[in-house]
Amino acid sequence: MKGSTRKAASVIAIGVVLIVGLVFGTPASAHDPPEVPFGFDLEVFAQVVDPMGLSLDGGGNLFVGRDNSGSGGGNADAVPIHRVSADGSTVVEFGDPIADPDAVIVDIEGAVATLGPSSVLVGGVATSPGSGRITEMPPNGSTTTPLFESDGPELSNPHQFAFHNDGRLLFTNFGSGTVGVTDGGPPTVFASLGSGRNLVGIAVSPDSNGLIFVSDNANGTVIVLDSFGGVLDLEFVSGLSSPEAMAFDTSGQFGGRLFVVEDGSGHILSIDPKTGGTDVFAMGFDNINGLAFGPDGCLFVSEFNTDTVWRICAAACALDLDLGYADDTLEMDFDIVTREPATWKVWALVQTSIVPLLAVPLPIIEMSPEFSLPGPFNLGTIGILTTLSAPSKGLMCWDLETVETGPISPSGGSIEDLRRLFANLN
Repeated sequence: MKGSTRKAASVIAIGVVLIVGLVFGTPASAHDPPEVPFGFDLEVFAQVVDPMGLSLDGGGNLFVGRDNSGSGGGNADAVPIHRVSADGSTVVEFGDPIADPDAVIVDIEGAVATLGPSSVLVGGVATSPGSGRITEMPPNGSTTTPLFESDGPELSNPHQFAFHNDGRLLFTNFGSGTVGVTDGGPPTVFASLGSGRNLVGIAVSPDSNGLIFVSDNANGTVIVLDSFGGVLDLEFVSGLSSPEAMAFDTSGQFGGRLFVVEDGSGHILSIDPKTGGTDVFAMGFDNINGLAFGPDGCLFVSEFNTDTVWRICAAACALDLDLGYADDTLEMDFDIVTREPATWKVWALVQTSIVPLLAVPLPIIEMSPEFSLPGPFNLGTIGILTTLSAPSKGLMCWDLETVETGPISPSGGSIEDLRRLFANLN
């Protein structure tokens, strides 16, 4: 049994869903919750109709692009985007209806927007088929004004935006091999990578090099461009299954890596931006269209088929114990993550006694220590309680597991044997 308020709340929620499903039937879009790595927490941040691109302002309010095809309409239908409050409790339509409002980005610095800092830019097609458009709204959504419109290759169908470190706004044009750019003036072609491509996601390295990473959905690759639009690597990562939205972790809570949606598999991939080494970070999603990191360092994910925006956050601490007793040996395998200096403690719960076994200060660390204590013990059912705590930081994680060590017998091991054996391992 884990000492986690978040986990307890999730269990209650899952129970309610199961009961409702048994009585009324399960919605067609329902599926098991996605899987995230140990040391990260997953929660439903908000239910948002037809969610597409994501972007957050400096206060953590989330703006969500939209595709009306999820509600039985057309891809290019004019509909308002959504705004979700920073705590996820309030979802409202934001601004006037805009044609094909897939892409969205908050211009926090006012680098391109004419309406000032934290204006919201929305991209899509003005007509289908037809010209592309970028629309601008002030932070309160009171007006909706076309900012740029063109029927040229530089602005054919903006699908994901990313600001460069120098303030330029870059964007992919869906269904093409073209990346567009604007510094506040009319957009121009930043890079043209030829036919047979579908450039979808885009992200800019936060370091001084300012490299641009682009996902090519048609060829299953991630492409790297320099800050002038020159091609550095057409297959920095290859063999992907429909890669789409991209985002960089700039807080370091996710390892400072590049994250990309693999829509064909329902995975979120983690990519080393220096080597291209790729790992599956999370799995089990159903048609992801948006990916963005918030000012709190959490990762937000839009799942189109379930009208869900998920939030993935690095847990302050995580603790898991796998306890077993076989061949007269007590086996304890721990998984430990703490993102603050903390104290790790272990106790044995034997009959009516609580026996302290370990108290060790830990730095910020991820580790998986294993202990084997030879018996036999014959102490009946014993419990092992383990905690991570840093009271000044409000940090507390715990796990408690029990195991049968054989019938209580005077000829078996003693509590002191257990304490002594554990101490000898440290």
